[in-house]
Amino acid sequence: MNILITGCGGDIAYGLGKIIRTSLKMVNKLIGCDVDTDNPSIIFF
Repeated sequence: MNILITGCGGDIAYGLGKIIRTSLKMVNKLIGCDVDTDNPSIIFF
């Protein structure tokens, strides 16, 4: 399963990505996108 999270520069999307990465083992690819590239979540996703 592949998951796309939009607006990954925000607090909610970043927290959701952390939860998905740690708890769901059936996820093959976790992709995050945001219109602004100046945020720390570019390293996480």
